[in-house]
Amino acid sequence: MESESPFQQGEIDYAKAAELLSQMLHEEAMLARRVEGFVAASAMTMFLLIILSPWRRWSSNSSIHGVVWLAYTLSFPLVTYTLGLMQYSSVKTLFFPIWATSLFLVSGCTNSMTVYDLDENKQWMRHLFELLQHYFYFMQMSKMFPYVMFHGHEVKTIFATCSALAFIVLSSNILRVKAGWMVNYSYQSKVVADYMRDHSKQQYLQQIDPVSMKGCKYLVRWHDYMVSWNGNSTNSSKHPEEDIITIEMIWEKCNLSSSKDGDTRLKDVCLSFALSHLLKRRFFGMDCAEASLQQTSEFVLEGLLSNDSNNYARAFSIIEVELSFLYDFFFTKYACIFQSDISSFAMVVLKITSTSVLLVLFFFKRPTIDMPSEFPVSLTDMETDESTIDVQVIVILILATFLIMETLQFLFYLGSDWAIISFACNHTRARRFRSIYKHFHCLTRFRFSRSWQDKIGQYSVVRGCWTFPPISGMFEHLFNLGYNRTFTQREKVPLKKKITGMIHSHSFPRKSLHHVKLPGVVKSQIVSTLKSSISRKYLSNGKDSLEQNGVLEMFNWTFQRPTHEETMLIWHIATDYCEIATSAEPDAQHATEQYQYREVATTLSRYCISLMYSAPELLPGNYADTRVTFHSTVLGAKWAMLESATDEGETGERKTKGQRLQEAIRSCSKIERETIFVSGARLGTDLEDMEDGHLRWKVMADFWVETTLYIAPSDNVKAHMQCLAKGGQFLTHIWTILSHAGILSRDQGRRTPEENV
Repeated sequence: MESESPFQQGEIDYAKAAELLSQMLHEEAMLARRVEGFVAASAMTMFLLIILSPWRRWSSNSSIHGVVWLAYTLSFPLVTYTLGLMQYSSVKTLFFPIWATSLFLVSGCTNSMTVYDLDENKQWMRHLFELLQHYFYFMQMSKMFPYVMFHGHEVKTIFATCSALAFIVLSSNILRVKAGWMVNYSYQSKVVADYMRDHSKQQYLQQIDPVSMKGCKYLVRWHDYMVSWNGNSTNSSKHPEEDIITIEMIWEKCNLSSSKDGDTRLKDVCLSFALSHLLKRRFFGMDCAEASLQQTSEFVLEGLLSNDSNNYARAFSIIEVELSFLYDFFFTKYACIFQSDISSFAMVVLKITSTSVLLVLFFFKRPTIDMPSEFPVSLTDMETDESTIDVQVIVILILATFLIMETLQFLFYLGSDWAIISFACNHTRARRFRSIYKHFHCLTRFRFSRSWQDKIGQYSVVRGCWTFPPISGMFEHLFNLGYNRTFTQREKVPLKKKITGMIHSHSFPRKSLHHVKLPGVVKSQIVSTLKSSISRKYLSNGKDSLEQNGVLEMFNWTFQRPTHEETMLIWHIATDYCEIATSAEPDAQHATEQYQYREVATTLSRYCISLMYSAPELLPGNYADTRVTFHSTVLGAKWAMLESATDEGETGERKTKGQRLQEAIRSCSKIERETIFVSGARLGTDLEDMEDGHLRWKVMADFWVETTLYIAPSDNVKAHMQCLAKGGQFLTHIWTILSHAGILSRDQGRRTPEENV
């Protein structure tokens, strides 16, 4: 039976009509609230991306990275769903075109971060589709603008300005797509590789002055490039000398600042940018033709790592800026903005101008409503003029926010290292604009962001195994009370391994991993050994330091392990033990130096082990094997610590944490099983028995410095680049310096056994 209609035989059932109308208005109101909620959520995700995305480069905090990932992942689905909801809803309210405009404009100015993960650059075509999809939805909703906003001649002005602004936003967002495309195509790096190959045969036969940069032909910037095919191989077309800018030209012609410090910073930034081109070749698997030349190592030794006091600060600063350029290339659109700096500058000016015009018009003109019949509009929006006032306020807030965000991001770019490169290159080409560039150069004095957190991870196997979470500590206490008298020693240990092993297996590494400020003495020791290694073109795995200190014969057995990771774990356990067992007060005559050795040894020891847990792909060998070795060692150490706790429960003697750790490790050193932890305990007791405390810590410090340099070379460039988006790694800085010095492999220049004798 068909339901009765409120309109039958010309009669009107006003009660039912009112009920249906009320229901329709309620549904429309609910729809409007849903859209407003999604708009608010979308705006919040965009805001979080603006605030937190730069922190990916500065911090390794997992909470920050988690929030950035969530905001980045939700940003596109939220915007797309909201625009689609407004487009395909049966009833459209007056707020829909306003919300559509706000979403399109805000999403267009908050995407300086192009991708979250390095592999996402391969999906640049998907990003293009998303951008066009947003633009299509916006154009569909913009059809309502002339009827919502103004009457008469002002309609054309408003509609034309909004359309022009949307097109400018679309054009500027193309840079995001281009940034992803550039990461997947190595044309620019091909130009650099071919250029360095040609000049390695010619220019590098001449001497380079690493101080004045006379003769240094490292590329800073060049114009358009072409790659030709000659039938056998591809080669980039050679550039005329007037089309390229080199480090030599920057050092000779570019003096933009009135102070020496200002010019030094400008030139160092340009040097960092040129070095980033060289390092980028390794990501694309291209040859480093200059690596085998003597001039390459001399450039690093006499230039970056000169003999000036505290010069390591300048060297690491140059590398830090270089890695920030690489981070921007792989994860942001700043490299694309730099390539088309003039057009990008023009688009920013047009966006700011168009937004200002719209802001003035909406501020002085109150919008009215003149909707045609083909657009169904909520009746509640037309009952009073309060809605038009709300629309005016909303539009003004949206445009003002967009204007502020665009202006701030433009100022941030002008104060960035990319602007320094742009100003320096343009000044080098056209010296007649020197006065203009000097005024712009004033902005480069302000640093709006950091390049690196300057912290390193720390993990202690020994101390980590003694940190029990509350639940696992309760289980441990129950085992000590209930099972010590019930089971024999043979039965008790496997039972505890079965249950407490499951409890502790994943809690300790997370609880013990933390980050500390990188001490200056560590950098100084690294640079000192680094210069020696570069001069010899040879990296030692730690044996050389033991030989120089006269203890190689005593500790040579620690290098008999199948992998170097096992040797590192043995020395780490020994270093931790010596820190616990030995007195904190060094000998008076060696107080300062011994404390520095102690700090270097413990800091680098815990940093290398933290890499096994958090970034094993950066270390030698297969990362899966490294992770298994690490976790098996941690598990073995836990059983030893549990046995120590059990022994204390039996004797009832109360001891300090340090005493319990020391006795537990000492007891493990007497075990006949040759596990990694037992070997580390044995090495620790041998080091403790050394009478000269100063020599003890010098041996460990020198070993860890050489080991850190030894594990740095790697062909896994992708892993190093991915780490840049997670706060960075100190090992990446060392890897970069070694690459520029021509040391690309840890076995490069390794001495034969006959040479070691």
